[in-house]
Amino acid sequence: MKRLIACFLCGSTLALTMPIASSAASNIVKVDSTTAEAIDAIVRAEMTRQAANGISVAVGRSGQIVYARGFGYADVAAKKPVDNDTRFAIGSITKQFTSAIVMQLVHEGSVSLDAPLSSYLPEVPHAADVTVRQLLHQTSGYEDVLSTPGFAALAHSTSVTPHELVSLMGADDLNFKPGLRYQYSNTNYYLLGMIVEKMTGKPFSAALAERIIRPQKLAALTYGPPSSNDIATGYAPNSTTPATLWSSNAKYTAGALYSDPSTLVAWDNAFFGGSVVDAPSLAFLRTSGMADGLRTGYAAGWLDDALFGHRMIWHNGGVPGFNARNAVFPDDRIQIVVFTNTAGFDEGPIVNRIFARLIGGVSDAEIAASDMRPGPGEKPAETARALALFRAAVGGTFDRSLFTEASRNAISSEMLKSVATQIGTLGIVDHLVFLQTVRLRTPNHEMLFQYVAVAGTTRLIYSIGFDAAGKIGTFLFQPG
Repeated sequence: MKRLIACFLCGSTLALTMPIASSAASNIVKVDSTTAEAIDAIVRAEMTRQAANGISVAVGRSGQIVYARGFGYADVAAKKPVDNDTRFAIGSITKQFTSAIVMQLVHEGSVSLDAPLSSYLPEVPHAADVTVRQLLHQTSGYEDVLSTPGFAALAHSTSVTPHELVSLMGADDLNFKPGLRYQYSNTNYYLLGMIVEKMTGKPFSAALAERIIRPQKLAALTYGPPSSNDIATGYAPNSTTPATLWSSNAKYTAGALYSDPSTLVAWDNAFFGGSVVDAPSLAFLRTSGMADGLRTGYAAGWLDDALFGHRMIWHNGGVPGFNARNAVFPDDRIQIVVFTNTAGFDEGPIVNRIFARLIGGVSDAEIAASDMRPGPGEKPAETARALALFRAAVGGTFDRSLFTEASRNAISSEMLKSVATQIGTLGIVDHLVFLQTVRLRTPNHEMLFQYVAVAGTTRLIYSIGFDAAGKIGTFLFQPG
């Protein structure tokens, strides 16, 4: 199951007449032929299941790329195949580069983790209450700029500034006391980028080139679209319709980078090999942060996680037209990078199945379960409440007095009965898988909880939102 926490945003089905891979000369296959064929089959199966236009995969092991191959089309209309050099937008994977530069500045003494944001950006609302550490760990309480009503109007602007984007938050109260909880917010990484520019005196793109791209020889990594013609066209979900892309200005230091997968493997080798930041900084960047005395699962541009009992440090990214994932298994010295030019694609099953193949000894049941791991920040009591309300709705026993007045007026008893009937045909809901918590910029500042409702092999996206009084303002089901 895809974890939406790490996404920047987070048609017709394609007939698979696409090439399985790019030309043999550009493929890298150092694993044995049986393993390579198995990886090919894994990718093709997900490509078919999720109607992807193009996919590029690179696998690293012990510091070497052992598999790299492109599948499908970088440009459907031109029938241009994906090859190993095709560049994709990598969305929120950008954050691990932003956090690395911040920690370089910490090591140099120009930035302090526990200094208030006001030490660097005093003009930002609540800057005196939030620390750099809390920005990195996504525990600041800042509203996500992407969820503000004004973002859509600026998403395509090539002149919008970081200050203009951050000002979309207004001076409203924070969603919670800083450090009290985890909530993924791109605003945190916009602010970190602004700190980098303030303290280096350079545009972020220049700081990135000077501090990471040139020293680590990552020439295919670019801030914004590369000048190369080998760049993938981004597509809407399940469609061959090109997506309307956001500008690099709008994505900024939370999601503006482009790369090919092999360059990300080189980045992983450099980063985890200690050539990007010093050892204490590396330990900090790859270790989950704390909120209210508990580990959140989110480190700093990385998620601190596990897969099949093996430590996994990863991040995914999603922007209009693209999805990407960078997964590192440091104890196994394995990296798996998956890029696609189809929005909404879930790279998780490809990563999980390739890793299972490489390490061996993983059962089919374990692989199936790996797709349904919850996102960080879940509170069991909230999930239990959401499940009870879901079952009450399906069972026709939902109490309409639980809704806010506005929602109660909009949702009739007949509508609830219709929902119960439709969802009831799916079968008994076994459990909910937590995705994320989002603070909505509604008049009552509703807190929205998103889950995947699992009924056998059927999946539904289930969203339920509560106002400050605990009343339900949002009750929504969508295909999973």
